[in-house]
Amino acid sequence: SEVELLKNVGYHMHIIEVHAVGIEDDTNNKNDDGTTNNEDTNDNNRNSANPTDNQHNIQIKFVILDQLRCTLKNKLYKWREAKGLGVFITTKALKDLWLERMVILRQVASALEFLHSKGIVRRDVTCENVGYDSDD
Repeated sequence: SEVELLKNVGYHMHIIEVHAVGIEDDTNNKNDDGTTNNEDTNDNNRNSANPTDNQHNIQIKFVILDQLRCTLKNKLYKWREAKGLGVFITTKALKDLWLERMVILRQVASALEFLHSKGIVRRDVTCENVGYDSDD
């Protein structure tokens, strides 16, 4: 899952950090026939090194991530509003707007390069999937 991937990928300053994951192991839940999911007549199966041999049903119950306050989509709207000022926008403000865009482009590229170096490809990079911890 994406949560496991984020948890194990390592730290990068432009990738959201997973602080905690709450899981529930349903191996001891009762089946309709009164048996439990972990009841097995084959003792070798219980001690197997391969976790897929055991009937584990681990479910993620919660994830604690960094709080994100806005997305790239929000920033795009902000930039359009600023650009819409037209003649009222100063040359410095316009340069600052372009500089902010280039910084964000570099940050996203850096995060994707890091993921690619780990053998991970993110196929749906969209404005809604790029988040920020501040509104500015």
